[in-house]
Amino acid sequence: MVDSQGWVKLHRSILEWEWYSDINTKVLFLHLLLKSNHKDKKFQGMTVKRGQVVTGLSILSLETSLSVQRLRTSLNKLKSTNEITIETSSKGTVITIVNYDFYQITDDDQQAQQQTINKPSTSDQQTNNKRSTTNKNVKKDKKEINKENSLSNSVEETSTSPPKKTIDDRKSEFKSWIDPFREKYSREMLNDFWRYWTEIGEKDKKMRFEKEKTFGTGQRLSTWKRNESKFNKDGKINKRGNASRTEPSKAITDYGKL
Repeated sequence: MVDSQGWVKLHRSILEWEWYSDINTKVLFLHLLLKSNHKDKKFQGMTVKRGQVVTGLSILSLETSLSVQRLRTSLNKLKSTNEITIETSSKGTVITIVNYDFYQITDDDQQAQQQTINKPSTSDQQTNNKRSTTNKNVKKDKKEINKENSLSNSVEETSTSPPKKTIDDRKSEFKSWIDPFREKYSREMLNDFWRYWTEIGEKDKKMRFEKEKTFGTGQRLSTWKRNESKFNKDGKINKRGNASRTEPSKAITDYGKL
């Protein structure tokens, strides 16, 4: 669950930003500003720095209602103008907002600037400022505890309840989960894997993979590879739950291959 308290700063100069008229790119960038850390935090053995967010394409798609393909296009635009950098780790995709400090000056820096312009006239005023700063820090700490508890949701492979998208959109998203394994497994095996797990019955609302409580793509592919030798010759699904290469699902024949 995302911490909805607090706020971010947004200068009117963003109206002159080159991507402001690009709706998808603007929505994505503002979303990243809202999701990124305002100070360094530890997450599953790694340090997520100020201005960074740990996420993934499927998660961003759910949060922004943008398709995976549109997200990739907008991410490439933001990378091309050095708005963000992207790194992949075992915990997920780490996106860094390059000029985060420019967009989000810290409260401490802002207070120092204000004190330089308007020095308090009495010691009582200084005491009040210190109390105000202390109260802000206490509130920030409470917010960060809640945010740290919610970071476990920022992993690429999560439980797959179907979003409010078309079947084709969800199939395309599932293909994006398989893309990183193209060099490890044969194209034929990946096609069979995709056909089997995206199969959907006439009266079903969910595809086969969406009915699973959890779905780790890498682990499922590894198991599929080990069981390849156990495929039945007559084209039926074997006892291990894997589909035969000789019998692709009729429901996705027109969709195309990976």
